[in-house]
Amino acid sequence: MNLIIVDLKNELHGGNYSLISNRLLKSINVALQTGSKIVLFHNRTGYARRIICEDCRQIIQCAKCELPQVGILGTENETEKAQLLRLRCPYCQSERALGICPKCNGVKWKFLSFGLERVKTDLEKQTGARVKLVSSLESKLSVYQSLLVDFDVLLATREPLIDVLLEGKSQLSLSAILNLDTSFYLPDFNANLNAFNRLLQFRKFCRQQGTQNAIIQTYAPEHPTVIYGASGDEVNFKKFELAIRHDLNYPPGNNLIKLICQNQSEKIARQTASLFATELKNLSKDYQISPSYPSWPPQVRGQFRYQVLIKIPNQNVEPDLRPLSARSENLQLLGQKLGALTPSWIIDVDPISSL
Repeated sequence: MNLIIVDLKNELHGGNYSLISNRLLKSINVALQTGSKIVLFHNRTGYARRIICEDCRQIIQCAKCELPQVGILGTENETEKAQLLRLRCPYCQSERALGICPKCNGVKWKFLSFGLERVKTDLEKQTGARVKLVSSLESKLSVYQSLLVDFDVLLATREPLIDVLLEGKSQLSLSAILNLDTSFYLPDFNANLNAFNRLLQFRKFCRQQGTQNAIIQTYAPEHPTVIYGASGDEVNFKKFELAIRHDLNYPPGNNLIKLICQNQSEKIARQTASLFATELKNLSKDYQISPSYPSWPPQVRGQFRYQVLIKIPNQNVEPDLRPLSARSENLQLLGQKLGALTPSWIIDVDPISSL
């Protein structure tokens, strides 16, 4: 397997703002000329992840969750014979027509952060290929019945790719990750690990499908996670990642508890979380308490969310030389405080994400 890393920064400097780099487009055209199959991965569904009003620069958001709504292609309009763009909240799943800007009544839009539907549209225009779409919203049955017949390019999120795609029935000439950075630059302690695992999964998929050429597109080709993931170097990635986690007091050196305060009032949620964080800091220095900060998503179904992160040293990794009874007493006090929290709080022990 021939694996190439494409620096998307060079594409921007050349005026190419799409997710189809010049190198990838050339490889796609070569594969199409030989009648080979192509699979491209992008873990962003919909047409555009951000829609901005060009008149007032407002990002279109869900009224309940205050999160950017995703643009999706709706059903065909019988009168205009065209697909209408609709808006969907990725959390509460509410859906509506794009319509006019709720702030200035503008009707001119700018679409950012392209999803699978936009990539499909661009590919069909650029290559004339038969592009089929597999999103995480589709069932396995519908995927098998309608997508694995007469396609040139298969566009997929990474969720269904292992258990749904092809099962080794097609020799692939080309596979690519369109933008690794969608799971990379997140303020989450597991961001590097998630990106690394995604690269390992991609390499495994390419081997199983007999892929001849593989392309990974990223804005950070020099990042250790990209270098180690592309080569499958688990030993050096582990050293790199453990050093970062040690410096920032993240697992495995520390255990995490994430507390999320929810309230219909943003002010009450913010103040309650802040007061409890201060109370915990004054309780003991046996653990590290973060300041309160907006959770992600910051609002879901009308509930505002603020969170506090507790970092407790893991005794199996970094032994505490003080008497065990003193430390146990402080942890007992912490447990009593958490046990007395009202149902408006969510207590997440050993969370998989710090978001």
